[in-house]
Amino acid sequence: MRVFIAIELESSIKEKIARIQTRLRVIQDKIKWVESSSVHLTLKFLGEIEEEKLEKVHQITRELGERVSPFKIEVKGMGVFPGFSSPRVIWIGARDTSGEL
Repeated sequence: MRVFIAIELESSIKEKIARIQTRLRVIQDKIKWVESSSVHLTLKFLGEIEEEKLEKVHQITRELGERVSPFKIEVKGMGVFPGFSSPRVIWIGARDTSGEL
């Protein structure tokens, strides 16, 4: 299973992203859009993890998450993978303004 560490975004941010998605759909209809309720901030892609190891990974990340203080991020940039001629992923960059990450 493909696993990553991510942060759930506030609903106000998800709503703004949904509005951007709506505007971009008109321009590029070949992109498979993610539901705005599933949008998140990926911190680290862990790759393929065997299913029997998922609970341990979940436990470790939960414990680490409890040690992190609240922090602020700033939206910084936007891009696509693999390229603008045939985008599969549209990303919005973020910068940790608090130094907590």
